[in-house]
Amino acid sequence: GLNMSVKYSGWEGITISGNDNGRIRIDLSELEKGRYNMVATYILHSKGCIFSVWQRQKKISEDISTFSSQSGKITSTEIGEIQINDFYNSVTLELEPPAEGKELKIYELMFIRY
Repeated sequence: GLNMSVKYSGWEGITISGNDNGRIRIDLSELEKGRYNMVATYILHSKGCIFSVWQRQKKISEDISTFSSQSGKITSTEIGEIQINDFYNSVTLELEPPAEGKELKIYELMFIRY
């Protein structure tokens, strides 16, 4: 399945296409160590999916649905709290299977330091 790894640099306008194992790892090593609130703006659309956010084995978000027959934008939703340190320096967005034919459209991803 899709298993991508990308650097975080003020994410904007990213589309993740689903596969049997749709997930994308975001490298956050360029952020300073500390606690952050992860905030996302995402697009609702007819090919939307259900996704969650993980840090290592820990789920840090609820299951979030981006499916809607009406297109729209959900602005600045708090996803959850993450830690950045020597052991934790990434998060993974995971599309709930079956994700084939589905897309996760992230308009903006922000990490706000506590």
